[in-house]
Amino acid sequence: CSTPTARNVASSEVSPETWMCELALWTHWTTLGLAESVSSGELMVVKVEGLESVLSCHTNVSMIVQDYCATLCAVFREGQPILSDLRSRMQLDEDHVICAMPQDSRVKMSLPALRAVQAMAGNNAKQQSRLSELEKEVREGKCYLSSDSSGCALRVVNVITLRLFRLDGLICAKVGEWSDDDTMIKRSKAKLPGTKTRAGEMPRQALDRLIKKELDALRPIV
Repeated sequence: CSTPTARNVASSEVSPETWMCELALWTHWTTLGLAESVSSGELMVVKVEGLESVLSCHTNVSMIVQDYCATLCAVFREGQPILSDLRSRMQLDEDHVICAMPQDSRVKMSLPALRAVQAMAGNNAKQQSRLSELEKEVREGKCYLSSDSSGCALRVVNVITLRLFRLDGLICAKVGEWSDDDTMIKRSKAKLPGTKTRAGEMPRQALDRLIKKELDALRPIV
């Protein structure tokens, strides 16, 4: 598979089970390269019309897909990643997209993994208590649940950090917080200013919220 770039043509060997032009299922897509077979094999084609026909029979899944498509396009507009017919060659984090999806869709996507983990916990009261807290986090939009290649459930949180430095090389870091009565500073391990992205929130929006909340006085120079 070859993909043209600004200077030359980059070639990649496509391994089995690789998707090509998969983004054409989610958005209007113009092919960027050419695919050439160098050995015998099989190619499965998924047509957009067929996918739409299947989704029309499953309202909940259809709504999730619509939210995914809209969020994916928003991520493209904000981040302007390098595009390719091969997802593996793109600077696109799938978790980044899902974290920015509306809350209702994120909850629906998380429930299968949550139910599977709850079933595995059985009647273990301690595990069920922890899972109740996890479900609360999911429903409040603090995280979402996914799974890895082996099927293990993953708790996913998208965190935005801000690296501010002066011309002399000094870096802005958070070393503590004021106490409730503002009389003393509760010291903590030094870390960069940061925040978790909320459901339906793009990274730039999360960054603006962080600056307004914690660094508003520095806004003109950030």
